[in-house]
Amino acid sequence: MAEDPSSASVVSYQRRLALWDTLSAADFKWLLLGQVCTSAADWMEQIARSWLIWELTHSPAQLGLVSFARAIPILLWAVPLGVALDRLDKRRLLGICQMANVLAPLVLAVLILTGQVQAWHVYLFAFVTGSAMIFQQPIRTSLVPYVVEEGQTLNAMSLNQMANNITRVFAPGLAGALVGIIGTGGVFTIEGLIFALGVATTALMKLPPTSGRRVSIAFSVVDGFRHIGHNRPVLSLLVFGLVPVAFIWPYMTLLPIFADQVLEVGAWGLGILTSAPGIGAVVGALGLASLRNFKGKGKINLLAVLASGLLLAIFSRSPWLALSLPMLVGHGMAMTSFTATLNTLLITHSPKEYHGRVMGAYVLVQGISPFANLSAGLLAQGIGAPLALSLMCGTSIILTGIARKQGPQLWKMD
Repeated sequence: MAEDPSSASVVSYQRRLALWDTLSAADFKWLLLGQVCTSAADWMEQIARSWLIWELTHSPAQLGLVSFARAIPILLWAVPLGVALDRLDKRRLLGICQMANVLAPLVLAVLILTGQVQAWHVYLFAFVTGSAMIFQQPIRTSLVPYVVEEGQTLNAMSLNQMANNITRVFAPGLAGALVGIIGTGGVFTIEGLIFALGVATTALMKLPPTSGRRVSIAFSVVDGFRHIGHNRPVLSLLVFGLVPVAFIWPYMTLLPIFADQVLEVGAWGLGILTSAPGIGAVVGALGLASLRNFKGKGKINLLAVLASGLLLAIFSRSPWLALSLPMLVGHGMAMTSFTATLNTLLITHSPKEYHGRVMGAYVLVQGISPFANLSAGLLAQGIGAPLALSLMCGTSIILTGIARKQGPQLWKMD
């Protein structure tokens, strides 16, 4: 039987509505705009920071070490973060973190422009900005249920991922180009100004106080871990979340080496390589957002990590930019699908009063990233970046296969 054209038109309209319906909430629009500003500045910072330390040292190990400094706050602040999110006003906490993000790049820019910058300045800057960003993203994620209606969480999470990754399409490439034109000092100045716009969007949000029960900090910590330990879906998600953190995400640490020594495309090429996953991530996020709520989120979660490992393995052996870029685009699609479904599953399988501590636990899982970044840099120093990334991707593929076989609950999760 032929499809009724009017029926197809209605379905198409409903899908478009499903894609953008969360934007009807004013506070979510400000939250999303703040995410755009924060993400754009953060991607520019990653390019400028990596290129600055590479210019100062020309050491793969130093690339790993500065990434270690950027990520070590995860270990220091993960537990306090979870407690703070469930006890303090989230909007005020977000504003404080954003102010730190404004000041740090402006100070580093002054040091660069006056010719006084040293490697230890970059390490200190990485630590400060890492600390601020560790708080920012979980706060934004935990605010989503307060600014959208029930049943719109996946849509909102996907649009949030799209906002993060659409900036990745242009911000790294722009930063790479600007490094060649105005230098890293100029890029850090622009970054600070963009972060300042993010502060303004937070001030425009009109949310009721989002703090939780006033119980002792020790009780909050113990109660949070007890909840996670007894919540099998959340515990399974957190354990599997270790795989991409340990073996896939560290590829970013090695990108300057691929840009400079493997593909020989310089700073502008580093920006393009960093932007390529953002293109795929935007496509993946739009696809997920248009689906609203759907079954099979666990399947997408596992398959996304498997696909990412395979695509990055091909990238690691590619000597051609024309092949490397599509692999990174596909990796971006896979990783945004992983992140959006993981955040959605963590939130929907936890009561609201535990959202902060659950997100804090996920940040704690990410606490292995400093060691993963450092290990990636040291491994690349010893055996070269291509072989190091190949070994990391192979490990992620094997562990995903084990998770599929040993953790059927993950595969069946909705």
